[in-house]
Amino acid sequence: ITYCFITTVAVLLSASAFAQDGTNKYIRKGNDLYKKQQFSDAEANYKKALEQNEKSAVGSYNLGNSLYQQKRYDDARAQYANSLKTGDKNTIKSNADYNIGNTFMEAKKWEESIKSYKQALKINPADEDARYNLAYAQAMLKKQQQGGGGNDKKDNKDKNKDKNKNDKNKDQNKD
Repeated sequence: ITYCFITTVAVLLSASAFAQDGTNKYIRKGNDLYKKQQFSDAEANYKKALEQNEKSAVGSYNLGNSLYQQKRYDDARAQYANSLKTGDKNTIKSNADYNIGNTFMEAKKWEESIKSYKQALKINPADEDARYNLAYAQAMLKKQQQGGGGNDKKDNKDKNKDKNKNDKNKDQNKD
């Protein structure tokens, strides 16, 4: 079994409260840097956006993505959780739950990843990536419970089919 390891970097086009306070400028700059794989610079811009608007779900979500790419999974998970608290759009909530599942998957915390993928599917039942990763996590949990550990080399090789949803990274607001 392989799992399709996907980090969701879908940022919603949401021309709402952020346009007036300058948060948008930092998010756009962060997105540009993220696309260039300059993740620590992107992180700095997303943090600046959050300094201006700490309730920016998009800022928290994107910060989580930049931290995830730097393999700082616990920090990323905290930012995804923040975006769940402050987000009002189902898309960002579903993507955040999905990415929380991925952070647990990295730590081989199968039960937690299963819960997160199920939550993502409750919000977006059409998310095939979440469905796929859910099945993978369930198989690994079963293997672990049967004494297999759920982390042999073949599985690790296959799981690293890094197919990122980074292409869906969009500016929060377009001028």
